[in-house]
Formats: sequence, C-alpha cells, structure tokens
Amino acid sequence: LEVGIATPAQLRKLGPEEAWRRLRFAFGKRVTVNFIYALEAAITGQRWKDLKPGRKARLKAAAEAIRLATDG
Repeated sequence: LEVGIATPAQLRKLGPEEAWRRLRFAFGKRVTVNFIYALEAAITGQRWKDLKPGRKARLKAAAEAIRLATDG
C-alpha cells in the first residue's frame, strides 16, 4: 500500500517492472532482483523459481536499468 498498489488487479495492471520500480524507489537497496521475480510469479500464479530463463533474464535486465536510473 505504501507504493500505491493495494489490490492484485492493480499489480497486474502495473506489471512487475513498474511495481519493482516503485518498491526500489520507496525502500532502496533492500529491494533486490528477487523481488521482481516474486512480483512476476504473483501476477502469473507460479513459483518464482519456475519462471522461464528468458523471462527471468528480461526481468533482471529491467531491474538493472531501473536500478541504474534510480541509484545513479
């Protein structure tokens, strides 16, 4: 709720990348790349360890780009 996501529908609408960006901005370096995997898993209804390697790679790249933009 602190980052403006109160429902699963809001999370699905925002997507894992935007949700992770908001978390990273609000909570800093405590929000690791594993969080973006967990967000994707929550949206898709699967375990984060079961995400396909290609999807994990794209999520990791997105998290890295967000990290660079927010952390400097």
